[in-house]
Amino acid sequence: MSRPGLAWTPVLQAVLEGTAGALGEDFLRALVRHLADALAVQSAMMTELLDAERGLVRTLGFWSGGRFLKDFTYTLAGTPCERVFAGGECFCERQVQAHFPGDDDLVKLGAESYLGVVLHDRQGRPLGHLAVLDAQPMSPADLEVTRGVLRIFAARAGAELERARIERDLRATQEALERTVSALSTPMLRVWRGVVAVPLIGALDLARARRIGEALLTEIAATKARFAILDLTGADDLDAMTADRVLKIGQAAAMLGTEAILSGIRPSLAQTLVFQPESLERLRDFQTFRTMQEALAHCMRRLGA
Repeated sequence: MSRPGLAWTPVLQAVLEGTAGALGEDFLRALVRHLADALAVQSAMMTELLDAERGLVRTLGFWSGGRFLKDFTYTLAGTPCERVFAGGECFCERQVQAHFPGDDDLVKLGAESYLGVVLHDRQGRPLGHLAVLDAQPMSPADLEVTRGVLRIFAARAGAELERARIERDLRATQEALERTVSALSTPMLRVWRGVVAVPLIGALDLARARRIGEALLTEIAATKARFAILDLTGADDLDAMTADRVLKIGQAAAMLGTEAILSGIRPSLAQTLVFQPESLERLRDFQTFRTMQEALAHCMRRLGA
């Protein structure tokens, strides 16, 4: 029994309503789901091109048989998807498995027909592709509607995918910048053989304290330092919580057999520590000095330099 033919208005309305208000990844997943339903096909999928030279893509949404399949990465070679990227579109009315015998996924899906269109960025470069598959032949009478709908929503999907890539690149750039700023603001100084110094400059929040602690432990492990000087001369005034974070960094160093030393303790910080019993208890494990020079002189005496 043949299925009823497709009509533009109901199909567009169904997909528009199904994706209304969705953005980013939510839009992409909603799109493939409602495309499959509106076009009355078994499966709809969308991919992102990961590596053009290797022909590597990753699914961003794959709706099949009334459910989402787990996203996966695959190579384009020997698939109808490869034709999409090569020519902008691939249509196979029937016997798609016979046309692409090396594509095992077509067999698993029981696919008989296929239509896919490429997604482009604003410069016309391929970003991915959008495709529908069905377990029965795709009627030529429905091809105009199916192709037109895919092309319309491929433009929107391409814009969403490009925006997601830009946001991802911006986040990566920002994270790299933060790592650079963190490294510059808290350098690990090998001031003498067996002595590492960490000048703490500016504000010290929990995230920065964690990064400093990780960097210091890495440096101690690499240099086998006997002494670690935490210099507070350039640090902002520390409240009780922040001061406690500094002491915990020193305690972590001590767990590696390194003697932790505090220098640059101002009267305001000393007063903060005195009135915090837990911090004061931790402070008993540290040597403290007024200046970094005094702390370094202490280390050199202990090393016999």
